[in-house]
Amino acid sequence: MSRSTPARYALQLALGAGLAWCGNAAAENVADRYWMQVDAFFPRAESSAQADLLVGDVPGTEIDFERDLGLPRDSSLPYLRLGARAGEAWRFEFEYYALRRSGRRSIDKEIRWDDSVYPVSAVLDSRFDSDVYRATVGYSFLLQPNAEFGASLGVHATRFNIELAGAVSGSIVEAVHVEQQEEMFPLPTLGVYGIFALAPDWLLRGRADYLTLSIDDYSGSLINASASLNWRFSPRFGIGLGYRYVHYDIRVERQLWRGSVNYRFFGPTLYLEAAF
Repeated sequence: MSRSTPARYALQLALGAGLAWCGNAAAENVADRYWMQVDAFFPRAESSAQADLLVGDVPGTEIDFERDLGLPRDSSLPYLRLGARAGEAWRFEFEYYALRRSGRRSIDKEIRWDDSVYPVSAVLDSRFDSDVYRATVGYSFLLQPNAEFGASLGVHATRFNIELAGAVSGSIVEAVHVEQQEEMFPLPTLGVYGIFALAPDWLLRGRADYLTLSIDDYSGSLINASASLNWRFSPRFGIGLGYRYVHYDIRVERQLWRGSVNYRFFGPTLYLEAAF
């Protein structure tokens, strides 16, 4: 019995130290001053767009880029998130990611894009690229060692680059016509966010940004939401599994592009984070 006592004391000491370490990790999760997160994002994309004739009142063809033009629905991409606190309640975040897709297909319907008409059976090369920038300022109305909840105001800026290339109606086969639209949409958003410690080193996070407006040359709506489960395996580093959903529905009335974009992507994400 006496020989087992030192082992029992050592076990109790190790458990106590482990609980204390986990407690510190939890406090760091909610009270991080600076943080960086690098994700591997695996989205499934669904995209459609339309470009009307700029002169006159001739609508363009609404194109489903995955079904009509063969763009891949599934892909993988890196995702960067940076954050910092100012004082206790204010927080700033910045995110960036880019989705690049291209396809080639013989089309089974006539497609009108701006002033180009691509006939049935034309071989069309297409590209649909997007660069997404998100910057927010948040204020936490609730800030406790195990929970945080607040609201945010931000800008969700997206650069779309859409390109079609193929032989148009009335041209010889070798005459390939290229149509390209590139636009940057800086959209203001309102959002909410929350953080809750399920256990000392397990953290549940969620946020949602929303916009619906009609301003200047465009109108529409935007939803950007995510949720994640994070394991802080040390006071400064953690890993997590999450899910992200983004949906744009935008109508454009600009000098160089009159049409619409309906674009959504969603899927799981794996990430590594560092906090200080």
